[in-house]
Amino acid sequence: MLKLIDKQKIILMYTNQGKSQRQISRELKIDRKTIRRYLRGYDKKKNELLKIKKSRGAMFITLAKDYARKNNINLNFK
Repeated sequence: MLKLIDKQKIILMYTNQGKSQRQISRELKIDRKTIRRYLRGYDKKKNELLKIKKSRGAMFITLAKDYARKNNINLNFK
């Protein structure tokens, strides 16, 4: 089981430094399949959070439009 700091290193080396899974595996001496598993998990969580953020943004715009319509306010939303 990897420590949280190791998982963070994997993600940062891949996303910020642009290193390949193989390079990360060699440098950290961690199996490439483990690297791949953590990166896939990271991508999955990131995509879930982005979906939530988008849906909340859309919900906010809908609420703002409803409020503006009820109170005769022009917000210039498209």
